[in-house]
Amino acid sequence: MTDETVAGSGLLDWPSPVQPSAERHAAVCHAQRAAGQIAGVASMIASERPFEEIAQQVLAVRGSLDSMLLRLLRLELDARLPSVDQRVEVAALTATALGRRTRGYSRIPDRSA
Repeated sequence: MTDETVAGSGLLDWPSPVQPSAERHAAVCHAQRAAGQIAGVASMIASERPFEEIAQQVLAVRGSLDSMLLRLLRLELDARLPSVDQRVEVAALTATALGRRTRGYSRIPDRSA
């Protein structure tokens, strides 16, 4: 297995480890933005905005929360998986399980060899 990354998967730029304090701060900021988005949805509902507009914003919030979850998952896995090979494999499996496309990692390693 090489030092390829799973870019575009929502797992940031795996397999390189992150700086935990900086990434935690980014996760807090991300959560605060999501809270603002949710407040905006509540305001849209209260002002009886058209369903299509509300649904579009709900989907945007959901995407933001999914990204935040992956950010937190990466923090946890970086703390628990010391090797680059393990991080690449877990990143690819996670992206596949979540139905996200991966670039730079085209297959799951063959364990039979």
